[in-house]
Amino acid sequence: MRSPTRRLTTLLALVVAFVLPTQMLAMTSAAAAPVSTKVSVKTSARTLAPGAVVTLSGKVAKAKKRERVYVQRKVGKKWRAVKSVRTNARGVYRVKFKPATGTHSYRVLKKKSKRLKAAKSRTVKLTVRTGPPTRLRITLTTPDGLPAQVLVKGPTTTRAVKPAVGTSTTRTLDVKPGTYTLTAVSSLREGRDHRPTRTTTKVTVPRGATAASAFAWKVTPPVAGLEVTNTTADSVSLAWASKDETEYVLRRSAGDRAPATRDAGTAVYSGTDRSVTDGGLASGTDYSYSLFTLVDGAWQGPVSVTAGTTRAGTGADSAAGFALAPRAVLGDAGDVVTLRSGQVWVRFAASRPAPVLGAGVGLPASAAVPGGYLGTIAEIDPDGRTVRLAPAGLADVFSHYSAEGSYASDPVSMDEITYGDYVPPAPEPGEEPAPAPADPPVEGPAAVRAPSARKAPGPSHRNLKPPAAVKRTLPVRPAAAPNSDLKDCISYNALDLKVGITPTFDATGDFDVDVHSKTVGLWDLAVDVPHAASIDVSSALTVGGLVDVDVAKELSCLLGMDDFYRQIVAYPVPMGIKYSGGLEISAQGKLSLHDWGFDATAGFKAHARIGTEPDFGSEAIHEGNMYAPDVAGEIGLEVAVVGEFTLGPAAGTADAGVIAGAGGRLALLKGAVSGQFGDPARGQERCLEFTLGGEGAVSLDASAWLGPLEANASWEVLGGEWDYIDPLRWPERCIMDSELGDGDIRATLRWSNGTDYDLHVTDPAGETVYYQAPTSASGGELDHDIIPGCSQETADGSYIENINWDDGEAPSGTYHVRVHEYAGCGTGSRTWSLEVYVKGRRVLFESGAGSSQTYSFEVAPRG
Repeated sequence: MRSPTRRLTTLLALVVAFVLPTQMLAMTSAAAAPVSTKVSVKTSARTLAPGAVVTLSGKVAKAKKRERVYVQRKVGKKWRAVKSVRTNARGVYRVKFKPATGTHSYRVLKKKSKRLKAAKSRTVKLTVRTGPPTRLRITLTTPDGLPAQVLVKGPTTTRAVKPAVGTSTTRTLDVKPGTYTLTAVSSLREGRDHRPTRTTTKVTVPRGATAASAFAWKVTPPVAGLEVTNTTADSVSLAWASKDETEYVLRRSAGDRAPATRDAGTAVYSGTDRSVTDGGLASGTDYSYSLFTLVDGAWQGPVSVTAGTTRAGTGADSAAGFALAPRAVLGDAGDVVTLRSGQVWVRFAASRPAPVLGAGVGLPASAAVPGGYLGTIAEIDPDGRTVRLAPAGLADVFSHYSAEGSYASDPVSMDEITYGDYVPPAPEPGEEPAPAPADPPVEGPAAVRAPSARKAPGPSHRNLKPPAAVKRTLPVRPAAAPNSDLKDCISYNALDLKVGITPTFDATGDFDVDVHSKTVGLWDLAVDVPHAASIDVSSALTVGGLVDVDVAKELSCLLGMDDFYRQIVAYPVPMGIKYSGGLEISAQGKLSLHDWGFDATAGFKAHARIGTEPDFGSEAIHEGNMYAPDVAGEIGLEVAVVGEFTLGPAAGTADAGVIAGAGGRLALLKGAVSGQFGDPARGQERCLEFTLGGEGAVSLDASAWLGPLEANASWEVLGGEWDYIDPLRWPERCIMDSELGDGDIRATLRWSNGTDYDLHVTDPAGETVYYQAPTSASGGELDHDIIPGCSQETADGSYIENINWDDGEAPSGTYHVRVHEYAGCGTGSRTWSLEVYVKGRRVLFESGAGSSQTYSFEVAPRG
């Protein structure tokens, strides 16, 4: 019979064996529960000929590896699998198959997996014809190289497109039977208006038949030419011309809707003159003008233009003076802007004029395009209101643009960004971190003692500044610098590192942009060319702050920072500066670096002139300073503030193909600490070297400002690498062991106060090497000789004297070495350390204060 104790033990064992694993399994399942996903789908065609192949493509959201998806066809009330395929590592799939004859519904299914829940796409209907095709054949004829479009509305909504090559294109469209309305849209090229000879027609397409229609375009010159020649805060100047001397009427209205008749709006001018300045206007306001021309006794027109007066200042309240290019429009609140696969689409409100292929569009800032956008209409949707924009420059949207001023923002203090929990071990005795200097030290005068051949002191740290920022602790941000192959710092174990940066950004500069397209031959509307166009731009971006790094092992990672954006001009299209980047960190072992402060400014001055004497030029700007950090450890470290710099129209819009006025990769700061971290047990002192520089590849693209030009108008304005400061040593004037002469013998004397010590080494022949006899017949050489000089400025620092014999030169025998105190200078502590190496092995290490006794060491004969 079992005892109660034994029965209890058995019961506990059963609990452990069955209940606990079940609970752990439940916890594991909960922790690894699949997440929701979505499946997108698009089709290459909806109506197909018998036997044709269709392509379905799309993406499985949140997929991080290859996932299997299934194409299904609806049969009755059930879905039957047709084909399956695996996605790529980003979740993108593409599958080809032959659909069944007739009209059927298809979808793409992603079954449940360990990481993702099941999901299905929307349903698409595919039709495979069973009889002769029903088609609509449209021929588009234009002047050479003009793009054109015909919109097709009816049982099938589609369009016929002619590319910007050749003179004629015929498009055959598969459609459903029925009656269709065909609408040809106007096209604009190089400022010249091309209109269809007929705009709209109706066509009936019987089932199984092919109907045909044709459209042609030609240049349509207006009865007169009208242009804006200048804008100010309270006036707009205009000029016009026509084929014959005649009378003109100019009317004005506020906003972007020009007067349609000679009685509408406000009278500006009536008579035979060909120019006028319309004064007394409100600043930063849009006005539209209409010109009516008397031709053969009848009034014709109007020819219209929209212009805007300037508003002084920078930022949200500023406005440039402008006039819209022919057929160009500015977006307003009724238009809907979306970003699809990096392309900008606009659905114009029903009240807006019909869009014109090739016309310029200027968009204000919105959620889709935070920095606004400049584009030309590259594609018009069959609905006749939705258009796709291609990136463009100022001169593509404005026939006149004038803006000038200077800008200087208050420093923007961003949140400190930190990650990691690593706590470095406390330093060993004698390895305290180097303290930051309270004030930038100044080199004091050095004593002179003839006939010594002494060398000049090493570089000082007079450029170092004391840290002044106050640190805060806020959440980490993901890495965001573009074009970086580095991992996010958050991908490392938090117990292996702790990194942080407290950044401050500032932007300053001047700008003077004047673009004017003067019509050559107003009557026949020859090609518009940039005339007297110029840009003068200077821009500088400053970054400052403090960096902290504690690492336990080798790492190389990127810590993201918030984007910096500064608006310069708000209207009609935002112009600004953007910097999107992060902090790159590279370390190779254990190190602690705190309060490494810096401020660095990089930028350029550039100008461009377009006209009879083109001229382009630029000048780079870079300057900076550094604060001395607290350092402990035994490795090197590199940090860099890197990112993408953009200046100009629509600079705040990302991933939309913006033509940057100036832009490119910019490492505002590249700093490094390396050298000798010191081992007191070996008599080796600390000697660190700090560098601070930058690197850039920023170019100015004149086409963003001046429009397309015959010559290449892009050039580098800030490129290559530069140093903000000369390399600095800490402690001041320190020398690394690797820089000392070495060989058969190396005798090194170190001290860290203003005392003037001298090192004496006597060879077996009795010849002494010291400051007055820096070389000997046996090959000895005093290669480092320091005179601190008795001054307060030299009371702290790193001083060294070194005597060496090269490999194979030191004679065998007994050598004598001693320390001589030339001058104490009343500096308090006068401690020194002396070490001697023979053929790489340390044979002597002594320390003391004042003059020393004489020490001896042996060099064995060569054997």
